[in-house]
Amino acid sequence: MNEITERILEKTNKAEQTRTNEIFIDDPLNPSELARLMLDWDKLQKQADTIKTWIEYQIREIAKETVTVGNVRCTYSKARMSYEYETAAMDKLKEFKTEEQTAILAKHTETVTKTNWIAIVKDLSIETDEIPKSQVADPKATLKVLEWEDK
Repeated sequence: MNEITERILEKTNKAEQTRTNEIFIDDPLNPSELARLMLDWDKLQKQADTIKTWIEYQIREIAKETVTVGNVRCTYSKARMSYEYETAAMDKLKEFKTEEQTAILAKHTETVTKTNWIAIVKDLSIETDEIPKSQVADPKATLKVLEWEDK
């Protein structure tokens, strides 16, 4: 690790010891320092991801319960199950005559109406700049390690 990464980690450790979430960098990084910091982050992230995968495996395959140690929690969830209603009903309906099958299906079948607003806008020749917009998510910056095939 380079000296910038070590300085940031030292400040992080101090912040954790004093129970504050404030980490300040005294001076801005130049492009070379930023590049070295990003490469260090890549290396550390891969190591952390490997450890995370191993912990999740241990919890999933061995512990089979949520485990909390310090401020680290690995939550165990059983496999999520879903009833296969259609399969059960179709298998049972095979026991009935065709007319009875049709009657039962018709009794429990409903038609759903859906409006295609995009098609309506196109039919009305409304231009894109005339369509109001609403924000559905706040802007964000996400840091990630690109895999070789992404580069």
